[in-house]
Amino acid sequence: MTKEKVILYVHQISRNPFKVTKMLLASAVLIILTYILPVVYRERQRQARFVATQQSIAAIQRAVEQYVKANDKLPDTFDQLLEDDNGYIEYPWRPKDAWGTPFLCTKIDENRFEIRSAGPDKFMNTDDDLVGLSGNNQERIRNKQVGIPTKM
Repeated sequence: MTKEKVILYVHQISRNPFKVTKMLLASAVLIILTYILPVVYRERQRQARFVATQQSIAAIQRAVEQYVKANDKLPDTFDQLLEDDNGYIEYPWRPKDAWGTPFLCTKIDENRFEIRSAGPDKFMNTDDDLVGLSGNNQERIRNKQVGIPTKM
């Protein structure tokens, strides 16, 4: 485009205020979407990680319950759920939470087995941990931290 054509085009736009308003409105919408969409995406991704980790904890709890039914006792270690040929857990390796940290599974006493995720900070025994308990005498607490935390 030559300089004269550009000037003519700008002159035509300035004579029609509707076109200018429409262009400004479209620009404003694009700017707003540019800032809002990433924030919404990150929040949805964070919520999805909590839900996926809670589902993994529930699956490990079911595996512990199956082990208890078959052996009349809690497993001493998490590895007993993996090495047994009964298929309590279908992972050939230790399962990880949605943040890539392996679950910490501990036998607390003869009646309780704890499954712990480190949570988003990837450190165990902090406030954002997700915890599930399994037991062999109907003492079951599904995810001690119910729901999705609102702050990280």
